[in-house]
Amino acid sequence: MESLDYLSRLLALPRVVVVIGLALGTHLIAITLRRVLLFVGELFVRRGAPKLRTMVFLISSTVVFTLYFLAFGAVLAEIGVPIMTYLATASVIGLAVGFGSQNIVQDVITGLTVILSDLLEINDMVEISGQTGIVKSIGMRFTVLQNSMGVLVYIPNRTLT
Repeated sequence: MESLDYLSRLLALPRVVVVIGLALGTHLIAITLRRVLLFVGELFVRRGAPKLRTMVFLISSTVVFTLYFLAFGAVLAEIGVPIMTYLATASVIGLAVGFGSQNIVQDVITGLTVILSDLLEINDMVEISGQTGIVKSIGMRFTVLQNSMGVLVYIPNRTLT
């Protein structure tokens, strides 16, 4: 009986090594990839293309999230959780989060539209949602104005009209 227990523990050891290897490997790849993409983004800023930097940051975040999502699924599959269960659970959670974060999604989509269509430029004087000021930054979620008092005003992109 003890030899059977020893054998089952011996067979479980490679699984632990695989799980730890997957987690560490994915994390190292994600860190390296993010650093490379952030470096590329900073090169775009130096060359006068901050909009491309924003797109690089968006792509970087998406790729890193996808890597972690796939690695977590692989780890769960390695410990015996069926992959379809993981995907179904992730889908339901994704729908719930999607419904709960409609404003954030709306901000990001409007932000991408503003960035890609050149509606606003840095240092433009604008009036947005009753706030008048100079555009200091245009991001995925917020446009930042500096009003006449020198105060930075963060305006959600969904309110841009």
